[in-house]
Amino acid sequence: MANFVQPFNISDGPVRMILSNHTMQIPELQRPFAWEESNARELITDLQKIATARHHNILLTQHYLGSLVVIERAGKRDDVVDGQQRLTTIAVLVGQFIGAFAKVAESADIKAQAAKNAADKQHFQNVANNCRNSMQALRQLVKIQAGVDPQTQDPIYAPRLLVSPEIRQTYDYLIDGQDGEAAAQIETKLPAFNIRRIARILLDDYVKAPEISGSAFALLAEADQWRVLDDRSQHVLDGLVWVRLATTKADAAFELFESLNSKGKPLNVLGLLKVWLLSVLAEQQAPAVIVAEVARDFRSLADDDDKVQVSYFEDFFRMRALEEPEDGETAAKQLSIASRRLVFKDPVLNGGNLPGQPIDQLIAAEISLMKKLAPTWDTLKFGLPNFQDRSLHRLPAVCAPVPNPDWVKSRLHMLLDDAWLKHQIVYPFLTAASDMLASEGKFQEFEDLVHDLERFFFRVKSVGNVAPKDISSIYFKHLTFMKLKKTLNLNTLKQDLKALMLSVTPDAVFSSKLIDRCVYGTNAEKNRTKYLFSMIEMYSHCRPNQLSPDKQLKFLDLSNWQLEHIVPQNPQSGGHALPDPEVDQLGNLCILPPDWNQLLSNDNYQQKRVKVAAEIAKGHNLLVVDSEKIFTDPALASSYWSLTEHAARVTWVQSIACKIFMI
Repeated sequence: MANFVQPFNISDGPVRMILSNHTMQIPELQRPFAWEESNARELITDLQKIATARHHNILLTQHYLGSLVVIERAGKRDDVVDGQQRLTTIAVLVGQFIGAFAKVAESADIKAQAAKNAADKQHFQNVANNCRNSMQALRQLVKIQAGVDPQTQDPIYAPRLLVSPEIRQTYDYLIDGQDGEAAAQIETKLPAFNIRRIARILLDDYVKAPEISGSAFALLAEADQWRVLDDRSQHVLDGLVWVRLATTKADAAFELFESLNSKGKPLNVLGLLKVWLLSVLAEQQAPAVIVAEVARDFRSLADDDDKVQVSYFEDFFRMRALEEPEDGETAAKQLSIASRRLVFKDPVLNGGNLPGQPIDQLIAAEISLMKKLAPTWDTLKFGLPNFQDRSLHRLPAVCAPVPNPDWVKSRLHMLLDDAWLKHQIVYPFLTAASDMLASEGKFQEFEDLVHDLERFFFRVKSVGNVAPKDISSIYFKHLTFMKLKKTLNLNTLKQDLKALMLSVTPDAVFSSKLIDRCVYGTNAEKNRTKYLFSMIEMYSHCRPNQLSPDKQLKFLDLSNWQLEHIVPQNPQSGGHALPDPEVDQLGNLCILPPDWNQLLSNDNYQQKRVKVAAEIAKGHNLLVVDSEKIFTDPALASSYWSLTEHAARVTWVQSIACKIFMI
């Protein structure tokens, strides 16, 4: 224990002492501000306990905030290693007191000016002065003079705590007593949104909360408001206590932080990795340029929605480690350890074996690659942010020069969107493949790849229901090839995809499962069926004996299109009916745009033929070759769509689907 404590200077004291005696900063590699409403309410509960105890004359009541671990830098700000969330929130709370005192002072000034006698005037002036004195004392805790304006000679102030970049302007407003909304258009990421919300909660539910007696703060006289604010601010400044552990040894600070990571919001995998990265870079005495590069790149990967960023890192791990991350309660810690071993080649976890290049350089290279691939992954996953329907715009910027961009967008939408094929396990491979093909200028190949993956996945998973691991094994094989050879062998990939298609869904199996999986049933089954018919439509415009998609065909917005029963489910009295299950199977279904679906409604087959003919004569085309043929084929002029026509349509759909969904 003596050896462990030796690098640290340990002291304890209330918030007032910690804030007034030190200037600090959040290092670049620290995670962003991560507290949420629940964390703020826990802090308020602790402060209310102090207030209640002191209300009952238990004056020495204090609450332990935890440890504040810092690296001391001679002549510079201390680096905060542990305690960022609490420290930032306490400073914001102090700022809210400053704002509250300012409003009371303003009200007192107005009443002093309007006072009818000298005694009242003096009373309100005293209240205003008390408020300003309180404000000045609080400002000195959150700001420090950093210089003098050379022109006006006015002092220039800087925050005592320099917070992380994504909340910096918001934070400056908040510690000045404002609400931070002036920065809302500039700082739009989740940490800035959260800290503005937390400031409002602290103001409403603690700073200006009703008294213990139940009296509303707004109904109190100005003198009483000042007293309440003064008491509550003292509860914060003297009732909250930190243990400060300071060291000049960065590796010791990060090692201690990892062992103390039990209070506050648990670290996700990026937070745990950050601790290790900082420790390694400090231990290796990495050049300042590498440390700055890693810090900058890593922060760009962890400055917004942490759930999304953890999801991206899990896929990056798959790309680089070539295996699946573990699940479970300890997933974050296990993933950080696996990443150190497999991605960053940590010698400690690899039997002392050193990587092929200095570990600080390897760390910088992997973090740089992670940053490079993030926009591609994000676009594939969610689409471009500046569109109302992001999911229709999933074409990565690096692949924008594809020959048919609108068509590729439509295919990516169908491949990845939750409503359609929902091919979740393809993201690591498709992200890496997008970047690889773009770097080689192979944009036509990327276009073809997307359509190959779409047809492959529909056949083996959407219809064939093959195990995901059988699909992942192909992707991991080609991720490995890309990592080693720095290229993507598309011919071998197609061979592997086709081999699995023929192995698990040969034509006979695929045809049989189409009948079971593409029906008028659940939403998923109906969407699967609509997708199948949309693909048939896309291939209906090709030249004879040349099976290829029409890439100029207008994208069918299947979310608004309907599956139509050729023979209605509930025919009119005396009308022809099909038995179950045939009525809801492929042989009795087609797709229609909304207006046509409403027009044909519950009519029988012959009535629908009459209506279709009349509309086409007016120039109102049905827009779908397959559906139009069903209702206009002269050979069916006297048909009522019996089981014979039903069976013939099933056979035709099976035959064309086997050709379309084969690489």
